[in-house]
Amino acid sequence: MKVKGVTQYQFMPLHAEGPQFCASNVIILTRITTQLPSDKLPTTVRDRYQHLVLADPEFDVPGPIDMLIGSDLYPHMLQSKAYIIHSTGLPSAMSTHLGWIVVGALDESPTSPMVSLSIGSTPEIEGLLQKFWTIEEPDIPNILTTEDEQCEVWFQKSTTRDVSGRFVVSLPFRSSVRALSEPLTSQNPDDLGSSRSLALNRLYNLERRLARDSEIYTAHRKFTDDYINLGHMKPASVPGKYFIPHHAVVKHEEKGLKIRVVFDASAKSTSGR
Repeated sequence: MKVKGVTQYQFMPLHAEGPQFCASNVIILTRITTQLPSDKLPTTVRDRYQHLVLADPEFDVPGPIDMLIGSDLYPHMLQSKAYIIHSTGLPSAMSTHLGWIVVGALDESPTSPMVSLSIGSTPEIEGLLQKFWTIEEPDIPNILTTEDEQCEVWFQKSTTRDVSGRFVVSLPFRSSVRALSEPLTSQNPDDLGSSRSLALNRLYNLERRLARDSEIYTAHRKFTDDYINLGHMKPASVPGKYFIPHHAVVKHEEKGLKIRVVFDASAKSTSGR
């Protein structure tokens, strides 16, 4: 429960002109508990004590709790000679400096309904979310391996942003990552070998598959158009060096066909890399 602050408080009964006692270091909370009592008390309770000057005239009706008084202040509420009225099957009434209070339990016989006066609370959404992320967050290894450290250094060294604000990261080849002192410009794209023929053959196979199923073809074409409209891809302005094959993964559902395009960036080129 979030603490909003600390203050001082003067207790002033409804039937008196001035405060009877004070409290310091009162902690302010957003909420103490749920409404109490949890259900309206039987009318027999009010009828029994209606002649008394009550500290809370609406004690028998569910309502918010304004203050929780601890045992350090409870003796100050009691009079030097406290009067108590006991009633069989009903809560008792006790006189205090704040007025008469009704305390105790109801008779649990079938003629009287059971009323719960327990304290409960509902977790706040902020606490639930924090607990969710704590559970779902994967454990971070305490000790990084040599390759982990090298990859992190490579990322920090090679990552840049272009004029449009997008991040550009160099491919982490093992030879280049291990030789961290080597300038980035020394990496030769020709070391990749040729990948165009492999990607082209994969594209031909995909086109033959799309030609046999118009529904899949339409879905794949829509995916391509969406990528272009969103700016995720555009026609190359210069000849490419490395070509990534792709294929479509199709899932048939009750509402129709669902397609997901997978890019195979780990496909090996003619050099085997």
